[in-house]
Amino acid sequence: MYIQSLNLTNWRNHLSAGFSFEQNINLIIGHNAAGKTNIIEAIIFLAISKSFRIKQDKYLINNQQDFAKVKGFFFNQDQEHDIEIRLIGRDTKTKKEIYHQGVSIRAIDLIGQIPLVYFSPEDIEHFFSSPARRRRWLDIAISLTDYQYSYYSAVYRKVIINRNSLLKKISRGDASEKELEFWDQKWLELSEQIITFRRQFIKKLSPMIGENFCKLFKTQDQLSIEYLQTYTSENLAEGLRKLLLINRRKELTYGNTIVGPHREDIIIKLNNQRIIENGSRGQMRLALLSLKMSEAAVLAQYKSDQPIIILDDIFSELDQINQQHVFDFIKNHQTIITATNLELLPNYFQSAHVINLLQ
Repeated sequence: MYIQSLNLTNWRNHLSAGFSFEQNINLIIGHNAAGKTNIIEAIIFLAISKSFRIKQDKYLINNQQDFAKVKGFFFNQDQEHDIEIRLIGRDTKTKKEIYHQGVSIRAIDLIGQIPLVYFSPEDIEHFFSSPARRRRWLDIAISLTDYQYSYYSAVYRKVIINRNSLLKKISRGDASEKELEFWDQKWLELSEQIITFRRQFIKKLSPMIGENFCKLFKTQDQLSIEYLQTYTSENLAEGLRKLLLINRRKELTYGNTIVGPHREDIIIKLNNQRIIENGSRGQMRLALLSLKMSEAAVLAQYKSDQPIIILDDIFSELDQINQQHVFDFIKNHQTIITATNLELLPNYFQSAHVINLLQ
C-alpha cells in the first residue's frame, strides 16, 4: 500500500496545499510549527477517520474557517483508493462526511482500507502513561486488520453507556435488577468477541516483538508482550459471566461497569519485569519501536500488503546504530518521515523524496 498524493483545504495551518509522495522513503522537512505533523495527521485521518492527537474534530479545521477537506489517493496491488473526508461546522457540532471512490460511506466502513503504522517520540509517554492509551492503540491496530472488530468495539461502547445508565437507576431504586439481564447478555457476547480478537492479535504479535528487539538492536535482553486479563477460567464465556456476578454489588454501588474489555490492559516486559517500572526511556523507546515494527508485520499478514510506515521526528532520539536498524526495516515500505533538518539525517536518506516546508 502507498499514498500517491494528498490535498488539504483549511486543515490546521494548511489553507490550500497539495503533496505528492514516492513509493519508497519520503521526508517532510520543516521547522517546528511548520505543519509537518499536520500532514501526517491528515494521512492517518484518512485511514481511521480520527485524529491521533485530539478528540474533537472541530479543532482540525483552520481557526479562521468553518469547514475543512482532506483528500488522498492510495494504491495497493490491485486497487486505487480515492478517499475524501469533509468536516463541516466549527462553532456547532462538527459534521463529518466520508467518501470512498466518490461514494458516501460510514466511518466503520473506512477502517481497514488503508493499512498503516505510526510512531512518534511522544508515543513513549502516551503509550506507557495509562491502560486507556494502550487499549486505544490495541483497538486501532486490530481494527486495521479486520473491520468487524471495529464494529464490535463501537457497539460495545454503546452497551456500556446503556448498562451504566441502568445501573445508576437501579442504585437509586428507579429500576429493577432484573432489567440488567438484557444488557448483561449483550455485554457478555461482545466481550467474548472483543477479547477473542485481542488474544489472537497478541498471540501473533508476541514472538515478533521479542525477535525484532533482539535482531534490530543487537541485544540479548528479552522483550515480551502480554494481554492482562481479569479472569482465570479456561472457558472464556464462563469466566466472563462469573466475573460479572462477582462484581454485581460493586457495580450497583458505583453505578458503573467495572469489568470487561474497557478495563483490561496489555503489559510489555523486559527480562520478565514490567518495562514501565524498571526500564529507562531509551529502553522504552526501542521497545515501542519493536512493537510498531511487529505491528507492521502482523498487519502485512492480515492484509497481504505492506502497510505505510509513518515516523514523526524519531531520528533525533536515535543513535547512528539504531538509525541504521530502523532504516533497514523501513526500506521495504513506503515510509513518511518528518524532520527539522535534512543535513542532520544519515547519508542514506539523502536520495529520499523531499517535501520541503522550509521554503
